[in-house]
Amino acid sequence: MEKNAKLVFEPTPLWYTAIPPLAPQKLPSITPDQLASLTKKANDLHDADIRAFQSSSSPHSSSSETSFLSKIIQSGTLSDRLSALTLLVQSSPVHNTKALETLKGMAERGKGKGGREESLKALRCIMDWWVGGGAPDRKLKYFRDQPLNHPDATDKILVGWYYEDWLKKYFFSILQILETLSLDPLQYVRTQSLTLLFTFLRDKPEQEQNLLRLLVNKLGDTEKPLCSRASYHLLQLLQSHPSMKTVVVREIIALVLRPPAPSIVSSLPPSKGTHIRFTDPEPKPKSTSASPEKKSGNAHARYYAMITFNQIVLTPGDRDVALKLIEVYFEMFKELLGEDPEKVEDVEQEVVVQEQGEVLKDKKGRVKVRDGKKKGKGKVTEVKGAAGFAEVEDTHSRLISAILTGVNRALPFAKIDAGDSGLNKHIDTLFLITHTSTFNISLQALVLIQQISSTLSQSASAASTSTSKSIVDRFYRTLYDSLHDIRLAASSKQAMYLNLLFKSIKADVGNTNGERIKAIVRRFVQVLASSGSGATEFVAGGLYLLGELFSTVPGLRSILNEPATPEAEPYDPRKRDPQYAHASSSPIWELTPLLHHYHPAISLHARQLLTSQPLTASADLSQNTLSHFLDRFVYKNPKKAKQDVNKAKGASAMQPAASGLDGTGVKLLKGEVGDATLMNEAQFLKTRAEDVPVDQVRRAFQL
Repeated sequence: MEKNAKLVFEPTPLWYTAIPPLAPQKLPSITPDQLASLTKKANDLHDADIRAFQSSSSPHSSSSETSFLSKIIQSGTLSDRLSALTLLVQSSPVHNTKALETLKGMAERGKGKGGREESLKALRCIMDWWVGGGAPDRKLKYFRDQPLNHPDATDKILVGWYYEDWLKKYFFSILQILETLSLDPLQYVRTQSLTLLFTFLRDKPEQEQNLLRLLVNKLGDTEKPLCSRASYHLLQLLQSHPSMKTVVVREIIALVLRPPAPSIVSSLPPSKGTHIRFTDPEPKPKSTSASPEKKSGNAHARYYAMITFNQIVLTPGDRDVALKLIEVYFEMFKELLGEDPEKVEDVEQEVVVQEQGEVLKDKKGRVKVRDGKKKGKGKVTEVKGAAGFAEVEDTHSRLISAILTGVNRALPFAKIDAGDSGLNKHIDTLFLITHTSTFNISLQALVLIQQISSTLSQSASAASTSTSKSIVDRFYRTLYDSLHDIRLAASSKQAMYLNLLFKSIKADVGNTNGERIKAIVRRFVQVLASSGSGATEFVAGGLYLLGELFSTVPGLRSILNEPATPEAEPYDPRKRDPQYAHASSSPIWELTPLLHHYHPAISLHARQLLTSQPLTASADLSQNTLSHFLDRFVYKNPKKAKQDVNKAKGASAMQPAASGLDGTGVKLLKGEVGDATLMNEAQFLKTRAEDVPVDQVRRAFQL
């Protein structure tokens, strides 16, 4: 114990607690010569302290234990050596820098005999010591950043500062090893390095910027499981440290919008302007029209970045974060869909013509075109609609869906005014999507525009009222036109469309004289009467929504039974704007064909609408599907319907699937059977014909 008194720095596992805090003083700047002198002095003190510690018996371990650990380090197994080194470091980190260097040498690939496994195990040992008390809950400081000329700075404090400087550089070298492992060809090694990066970043603030950059870069990994895990770790990080939202969002944006690295070819000097092929008889002149360079990024990085963004839990105080997210969302829109006509590459196209000279169309009557740059027969890459808008292939549908979801979630927290010029530009981008993208993506864009217009209408100031009104009018014109979109018949989001229609009509009550919603309802009835876009459940759901609208919207039921007005202008279904279609000039006679619909439930609901009776319909679209009809003839235990509709399938914290059974919309509850009465049960066979539900009457007579 006498030899321990010669130690300048006492052996302790929590070394940073042994450095006493100094009273703040205004000190003069230190000169380079003074810094070099103090650095040499601290280095000598630290080396002497290590020698004194090694020659003495620590109060935490006897000399026999020390010799035993040294023997294990030299000749033990890998696990034993790692455990012995960890014990030495934990006893006194300041005096066991050699053990830390040994662990780092084992972590570096090529220096150890165990390969990748030895490297990962050594890094786990370092991580356990680091997060378990080896580093303070603050950022480490370099020796030069300490108040070296403080009058109370003793030799003990100098040794502590010197070790802190050494430890800061040591940890940076560990990060370099982790960066190398994060790029390893083996997926397992990259996965383990990702977990280590996340643990370091979550528990200690040291090198958090570099750790965050390495973690964010894994969103663009070549393996999807790695990208998904990186996204999960980032969200877990934000749960532990909500104040890091701005930093994380900024780092991910830098990754997503980062320009691609120049290739070897692009770094070479420009050529003469011609590209000679050995099969060409003579060089072909290059076109003088310069096409702009198209951005190319990592698809994984963009998609998983958007997935991470739209799952960030925002609060009312995160307005700046929400604005930044909305900005990058629309920036991605522009990049994916090429919304600027001046920047879109002009691609030659030719219409596909049959041998007889007729224009070739698909089954839905749309003109087919092929890329003129491709040789041979050409692959049909684009389909033009009747209005000439090209339907973009569904290549980025998942990415666009994630972006739209993110904008929808960030918008309420952004608190944007309708007079904002940037918002109007974003609105134009959304309307472009509704005209050029697939129907499902266009529908999601319409949902987003409806949310924006509703938010702007509620918070619009006097200066921005006209701008907000123009956005609302433009939305309802687009929605009115979408009712005649033939792609609605084959869409998998018909329930979403019905909910959007219902929500939009309810939101427009009181804003106009009622002509707009009457025109939309009338055209919607026309769609239902024309076989409902090919789906019985769509017609049934539409009638259910009409019943809800007629019972909740004041004055809307008048178009069912009021006689035509002779002096009024006749109804014109060809008007582009529903406000000027004069839909209330005559009653909705288009509803009468549904009285004779082949489906008994639809004819019953149409009769109930015309006679102003309450509808006995259900908001569950699956009740009128063919699979539900056939399930009654499958004599097995059906899937029971859930008792709590608020906990329906698909509900989650970030994506609560709003149930359509609450009177606010419709929903397709797949695989759930509410009425489990089977056709071969005696109870059903004894039922009187007048007591059988209308949609089961035919089956009862068949039996």
